[in-house]
Amino acid sequence: MTQGSKIITQKDVANLAGVSRSVVSYVLNGGPRSVAPETKTRVLEAIEKLGYHPNINAQRLKLGPCSAQRCIGIVVGGPSFTVLEHAYYNAILSGLFEEAHLLGQEIRFFSCLEALTDPVFFTKNIHSEEISALVLIRPSMVSSTPNDDKTFNQMARRVKNVVCLGDPIEGWPKVTFDQTLAAHQAVEHLIHLGHQRIAHLGFRDGRLNGYRQTLENHGLSYDSSLVAFPEPGNVLQSSYRLMEKLLQVSPKPTAL
Repeated sequence: MTQGSKIITQKDVANLAGVSRSVVSYVLNGGPRSVAPETKTRVLEAIEKLGYHPNINAQRLKLGPCSAQRCIGIVVGGPSFTVLEHAYYNAILSGLFEEAHLLGQEIRFFSCLEALTDPVFFTKNIHSEEISALVLIRPSMVSSTPNDDKTFNQMARRVKNVVCLGDPIEGWPKVTFDQTLAAHQAVEHLIHLGHQRIAHLGFRDGRLNGYRQTLENHGLSYDSSLVAFPEPGNVLQSSYRLMEKLLQVSPKPTAL
């Protein structure tokens, strides 16, 4: 940062705050050593008064791969950011950003998988000097094409820590919920309300198993005409078309 023709440095901040340059660095980087609250306040006040801001590029050059240790990338499966239209995924994203902040982690970028097919964007963002971990949200929502497989393989080679929210791919660890139990509870609720013609619109995962098992537990037969599977790479549009078909089934389903 410059003040007039003078470049403001961490040393200037340290002199004004009456601390060492190392303490200024600890405040700016959140460690590795703790700083007393009153000392931190003095440093922040000096930063504000001098109008100092760190040179991010210089910091990264100095730290090298270490600068990426507190940086995370988030990638959403699918061709666009339609995930933002869903309250469920908004809650997940909110939790990710909040927890990252509490842990002193930086969300370096948030992107859809389609953007990673751009080799320039991929090269710039997916490497160990930029991030130390990747979170993949609903990766199973992509279509299984050679290009997608290539992208996932490149991710695996470049980033050691990858976690999937939803169905796992490439053998990466996953964070998910008990899909079978969730469907069981939903179908149980609908049956207790008196429904017997219950349709299922979703993927071939644990929820389908829970749906089918619960029907059988109540002596209700599984009717394949009431079950529909959307296209992974075109969920919204294909689900709309499938719902239209479900409404044409006779007798119609009374619950979904």
